[in-house]
Amino acid sequence: QTGTDALKGVNSLTGCFSGFSNVLFVTGHSHKLWTIEKGPIKEHNSGAVCAAWWWSGYYVPELNIAQDGSPGGYRVMDFKGREYTSYYKSTGRPDSYQFRSYDRNQISIDPGNVKYSAEYEAYLKKNGGFNASSSANEVLLNIWDWNSKWKVEVTENGKALAVTQFTGYDPLYFLTYCEGRFKSTSSPSFDIFKTIHMFKCAASSATSTIEIKV
Repeated sequence: QTGTDALKGVNSLTGCFSGFSNVLFVTGHSHKLWTIEKGPIKEHNSGAVCAAWWWSGYYVPELNIAQDGSPGGYRVMDFKGREYTSYYKSTGRPDSYQFRSYDRNQISIDPGNVKYSAEYEAYLKKNGGFNASSSANEVLLNIWDWNSKWKVEVTENGKALAVTQFTGYDPLYFLTYCEGRFKSTSSPSFDIFKTIHMFKCAASSATSTIEIKV
């Protein structure tokens, strides 16, 4: 939920744990992923196994992803007393599959011989501009289960690049979902969603080799 009523609900719930030093919420059903920490309270939200209710998988069967670009999957947690480990397991992928990278120079959702509706063209321009490639040698990362304790390091030929976190859209969701849905309706359900777990950096060359460590 969004808006004043949802905020009241959050404040009411977290207020019940005033004075506690370590509180964990595990939530889901949102079709998005996030980990949020506020003082002693941490929330792991683990999206949905069906991602965007199977829609992206309907158009691209091998890529069923959610509104924030996270793969369909589930959270695996191991508790030992009050300590625990946690990671997001993407269905059909190894445990180490924790992020996706994009070469922004190569992203261009070009209609080619397909004539998109005026609504979809306007939508692309408004929400990320992926209808045109960039020449800025920018690399985008979607690290869906990121939290503040994770480190993100990118090097270009051994030289460290500055990495910036931003709130934005996952390009692959445009390709696996928005293209197909906007051909049949101008207001589809499970529309794309901005997420805080996007990162970017800029290389010095379009053809250099970069290494990403998360």
